[in-house]
Amino acid sequence: MKRAALAAILCAALPIATPAASPVASADAAYAAGDFATALSGYQDAVRRSPNDPAAHVGRARLALYGNDLDTAEREAARALQLDPSNDAAARLQTQIAQRREASVPAGLPPGVDQVTIPFIQLDPLPLVLVHVNGVKAFFIVDTGAPNVVLDPGFARLLHVKSTPSGTGTFAGGKTATVGTGTVQYFDIGAVSAMNVPVTILPTRKFPGFGKRVDGIVGMGFLMHYTATIDYGGKALMLRARSPEVSASLESQAAASGAVAVPFWLVGDHFVFARGHIGDAPESLLLVDTGLAGGGVMPTQATVDAAQLQLQTNKATTGLGGGGAVQVIPLVVPLVSLGAFQRQNVAGFVDAQGSALAHFPFTVGGVVSHQFFEPGTLTYDFTSMRLYLTP
Repeated sequence: MKRAALAAILCAALPIATPAASPVASADAAYAAGDFATALSGYQDAVRRSPNDPAAHVGRARLALYGNDLDTAEREAARALQLDPSNDAAARLQTQIAQRREASVPAGLPPGVDQVTIPFIQLDPLPLVLVHVNGVKAFFIVDTGAPNVVLDPGFARLLHVKSTPSGTGTFAGGKTATVGTGTVQYFDIGAVSAMNVPVTILPTRKFPGFGKRVDGIVGMGFLMHYTATIDYGGKALMLRARSPEVSASLESQAAASGAVAVPFWLVGDHFVFARGHIGDAPESLLLVDTGLAGGGVMPTQATVDAAQLQLQTNKATTGLGGGGAVQVIPLVVPLVSLGAFQRQNVAGFVDAQGSALAHFPFTVGGVVSHQFFEPGTLTYDFTSMRLYLTP
């Protein structure tokens, strides 16, 4: 009796052992939280410890793709398919890797030219530049949140560009719109001339506040062919080659000028993410999208709650996104950071109808945009996968 009682006491006193999470499960959790660096380390550890686990190789391939390490991504996706020929995630990754390789071929600058500078026609509400499409003059917004070159449907008809429906896009407010695609023979911006440029067809002429008819957008899908700098203070877009030499020059200049370098990831065909803070909320993944007219930050409701930000509900207004009108609520965030780069008292909005960021398979804390970068510079270096920011 005494022995039984003693055994029961000892058993009750001992902690109950719980199985440790597998390396892949831990990495998956970090990925879902938007902590890509931790997730990548976890998948690498999982590949070392369980080399025959296709899920470990798929996770490694996905984050290598986000980091533009296409050789590693391709190798890991192929290994996952070798281990599991029916692995749909690995097959999709192989398709995305092939598309990224095609998209990352640098477009040329004019012979003997190191940099092309395109002056802004106006800076606000968003940068506006003069372009020529198939020889026709037009005004386009510069917006890194757009997929590539975007044409307004009316402008596309004027140019006789055939629009092929390519699916449905999700925009601000969770609203959707049918997206068309096509190709233009010539696209000229400054001294840069590109041929056979893929385009997305979406309404742009309805955007207010420009004083000119906006016939399209110069988006990330085009800008990523170059090392692109948006110079807000100098009111210009600058395009340089994508090369190790240009990347080394940027790193050297940053060390001398005090510019801040911030690692970033490229998700899909144009979504750029970096880590930062919005107010007192924990560090999170933020979408770098320069197309938020009239604001510099757009936190999700979860970030608003975590940072205890005050919404100006009495000033709620209607904005315009790719899917149509959306209701937004203004706010001012005392401190916003991207890496070590900071701005104080950044004005912005909260999407009252629900954030489109919820459609990503990982947690995103919000968007940093136009006014966050003014009056400094924002440079995208796809060779080093770093943003360079100056105040």
